[in-house]
Amino acid sequence: MRYSSLCATAILALGSLPSAAEECFICDEVVELTEGYATCFTDNFDVLMEALDAAPAGRQQVNLAGCDANGDAAGQRGGLLEMGALPPANTEMRIKSVYILDRPLALCLRDLIAAHEGPFDPSVAFDLVEACNAG
Repeated sequence: MRYSSLCATAILALGSLPSAAEECFICDEVVELTEGYATCFTDNFDVLMEALDAAPAGRQQVNLAGCDANGDAAGQRGGLLEMGALPPANTEMRIKSVYILDRPLALCLRDLIAAHEGPFDPSVAFDLVEACNAG
């Protein structure tokens, strides 16, 4: 008797937990952008939205280094949604260029970039957990 009531309580408790569709546990919480990365993200936002709509898990890897200097995703690296080449081990440390985002975080990041005033010199970090859950 005790076991069955314990199982029923556990099932009810699991039903009250947020589903994976409501929260992305593997998505990046902080995104650091240079001017070029911000341009790449905003210029290719529609491509990202299409990929997110088609993604079975509802999240997508975004490679901001996949754009050329003009922010175009058609460069030789493969575009916004492809993994870029790793730099040689002896190069200077660079900011992260590959992020995992879901649709709500991507929309929020787009809005944060649009609302950002000032330069991205050398980069700006956006705390998506704080900024996107505030509203």
